[in-house]
Amino acid sequence: MLNLAKPIAARGAIILDTLQYRDYRLLWACELLSGMCRWMLIVGRGWLVYHLSGGSSVQVGIATFAGLIPILLVTPVAGLLSDRMERRKLTALAFGSNFLLTTVLVLLTLAGVVQIWHVVLLSVLNGAARAFEEPILQAMVPGMVPKEKLLNAYALGGIGRHGSRFGGPFLGGLLLTFLAPTGDTLGPASAFMVAALFYALGVVVMLQIRRPANEGAEAKGGAIGQMLEGASYVYGHSLLKPLVVMMAFHCAFAMAFESYLPQFAEEVLKQGGAAFSYMMMAVGLGGLIVSISLAGVRDKRRTGTLLIATGVLSGVFSAAMAASVNFPVALIMAALLGAFGAGYMTINQAIVQSIAPDHLRGRVTSLFSLHAGGLMSFMQLGNSAIAEFFNARGAFLVTGLLLVVILIAMTLRLPRIRYLARTGEVLTG
Repeated sequence: MLNLAKPIAARGAIILDTLQYRDYRLLWACELLSGMCRWMLIVGRGWLVYHLSGGSSVQVGIATFAGLIPILLVTPVAGLLSDRMERRKLTALAFGSNFLLTTVLVLLTLAGVVQIWHVVLLSVLNGAARAFEEPILQAMVPGMVPKEKLLNAYALGGIGRHGSRFGGPFLGGLLLTFLAPTGDTLGPASAFMVAALFYALGVVVMLQIRRPANEGAEAKGGAIGQMLEGASYVYGHSLLKPLVVMMAFHCAFAMAFESYLPQFAEEVLKQGGAAFSYMMMAVGLGGLIVSISLAGVRDKRRTGTLLIATGVLSGVFSAAMAASVNFPVALIMAALLGAFGAGYMTINQAIVQSIAPDHLRGRVTSLFSLHAGGLMSFMQLGNSAIAEFFNARGAFLVTGLLLVVILIAMTLRLPRIRYLARTGEVLTG
């Protein structure tokens, strides 16, 4: 027993390495809380709009799209400010704003006066605050851990994100199952209420983080010039540019399914609204398991191969969702989709952050988020239209196969990506 315990403890120490740093632990907790809020809101809003609209996937897609579209406008500004101002206060402001907005949604829902346009408007405002928050959270990490441990730190961040993708839908699903019979608003209101409380806790935790001595010291000059500097760096980089583009396609075709998942649950699988939450929970569980595994990877030669393999398999299992014959099979496919999707996102982000210079990190991170989240926001709407025109099975099949073709084609055609896939080394010359 002791012989078994020692290697398990050693492996756990490797996986949890960067949690030894106090400020990173607090940041990790804030990212977990933010993720829980995001997914509880997605589940609650999806259920509420689906029933308010009489079962329209397009309406759900519009509400989801509304929460993502601010990425296009807010993220570049957030990246710039994160290189110029105190990041913990900026993030606390974003958390506080989302607390107030979510509280308004709670009150409207409990009062029974909530309408679809209320949900869409508040989704836009929630999304703006979240688009402001995300790149700043990512840009804070290098100031908290040694540079040689950044890969572990971002992998642990993936554990928090995908753990929340499991925990948020799980908690939201419980509330919907027990408090939301058809036509009732108590279930989604309860989900919104818990999200508001988590946002308030996030403000308190974020303000406990200490400010790094050199934060914001390197970004000088005019705002427009600073933003153009970041864009020029990313678009002129022989490896960063294709990595960002590949991530954008991945998020658009493998991760933009929330808008038609309620239709898939009710019309294809013949399950109730809670099935939507359970499939989201399965996606998060798969992502959590793979993120834990990646946190223990130390052989950099494997990262390139894992990057391409996880990306292609994300598309494969998106297409496989279309072949789900019953609810248990759909849960397994959702978990595998979440696992390989999370693996691809974590590896891609870790490689990008290992390339980005410290003085541009906020702007590089914001452009990364802009490409991934911006295209995903439009595809939430487009994919829901595919599901409405054909059905939810067709949406999973088409988007999954498109992703497989695109990633394989880019890998074969781009020398830097081929070299990365073969050796795991970053070649930028």
